[in-house]
Amino acid sequence: MGRAMDLRPVCLVVSAVLGLGGCATLDHGITDDMPVVSDPPGASISSSTGTICTSPCIVSGPRRESFVVTVAKPGYVTQAVVAVAKPNEGAVAAASSTDLTPDILGRIVDVQDGTYYTHVPAAIVVKLVPTK
Repeated sequence: MGRAMDLRPVCLVVSAVLGLGGCATLDHGITDDMPVVSDPPGASISSSTGTICTSPCIVSGPRRESFVVTVAKPGYVTQAVVAVAKPNEGAVAAASSTDLTPDILGRIVDVQDGTYYTHVPAAIVVKLVPTK
């Protein structure tokens, strides 16, 4: 009687290929960094995601969710800008293709965790208006 071949290494490689082949999550992450600039600079920036900083700065938010960025400076009218989460049309088209290549599981994960989303606008630039 012959010995059975150990298939564990083969299973490991196949699992890795199936699970990570299309995984944009590894490249892009599930959060999106958005530059915030005010004119004049030095405004207080706060976001509904919890970021607090002074402009110019970077605000981060989950790719799949919209969030609000508030720009405030004494002597100026406070402004709020909504960063709207929208599907990146090219990435979604690629993910929904009927091509059943080995990276299908990775593409499903990318859609579910929000990697295929982006925010509009891509950067927030606010010209503050003086109060009267």
